[in-house]
Amino acid sequence: MKPIRKTLIIIALSLCCINQRAEAQNEIIASQYIHNRYAINPAFAGARDGLSIFGSFRKQWTGIDGSPRSILLTAHAPLKNEKLVAGFNAYNQNILTLSNTGIQIAVGYRTKVTSGSWLSFALQPGVSFRNANWTELDLMQSDDPIFDENQTNIAPMLGFGVTWYSSNFFLGFSTPTLMISDDFDRTEAEFAVGAATYILTGGYLFKIGKDVHLQPSVMARYNDRDDMVANVDASVIYKKMIWGGVAYQTNGDVFVNVAYQALPQLRVAYSYGYCIGDLKGYNNGTHEISLQYDLVYRQNVMPPRFY
Repeated sequence: MKPIRKTLIIIALSLCCINQRAEAQNEIIASQYIHNRYAINPAFAGARDGLSIFGSFRKQWTGIDGSPRSILLTAHAPLKNEKLVAGFNAYNQNILTLSNTGIQIAVGYRTKVTSGSWLSFALQPGVSFRNANWTELDLMQSDDPIFDENQTNIAPMLGFGVTWYSSNFFLGFSTPTLMISDDFDRTEAEFAVGAATYILTGGYLFKIGKDVHLQPSVMARYNDRDDMVANVDASVIYKKMIWGGVAYQTNGDVFVNVAYQALPQLRVAYSYGYCIGDLKGYNNGTHEISLQYDLVYRQNVMPPRFY
């Protein structure tokens, strides 16, 4: 790619990022949400019936200097009273000279619908820290006053979620935050239900052979600023150890996902995304790798867990 064209793309990506609102951090786990639904819906806290720790690293659009990079860490578990659940997540996103860091906690309540399924509700307060280091940009016009100082923003977040799940299905609805902060010029976030992003997820686990399961799922995101984005995923699981699947996102990405249950408590996953949208041919794809460890302390639950 010609350097000047690459620079224009990066500047465009940066401007898009700066206009995103506080809830945008949850985009970073879209390609592996099936392994960590808690990251997009706090009501899944405790769903694995033990302490579940998940960490991932994602590099989007490799080959473009300054393209998005993100790190995510989550942990969640049921409490001594199994109807009460709690969780934590921390994330960091970087794109060119822009940085977005956040910390959230979740508290929830769940009740049994049937002997094998739960209905769960959760709130997720938190705070985000965003920085724009405009002075580090290499500009063609170095005296442009728009980029002559750095900007910071600290904003509260308040997400919520509800889900119904069992060992072989799930259905959930959530929003990352109802506290909206539009840009770096306004330090006070507003409670804005109509401007929030809403996420709907669902999936089912089918047994199609003695040692083979099929796991289709879907995730859809909607807000009043952009077109709805849907993610359709299908994975085949062999002997509860090996995952292989494909996912399609309507915004122009196709993902190949693989995972390996290295130990009853430990799962390793990798995703490769190929862009078929406007940036096709301008990047070398998206890579994401994750580790998940489940410390199961309830005697009647045996890992590995699908849902």
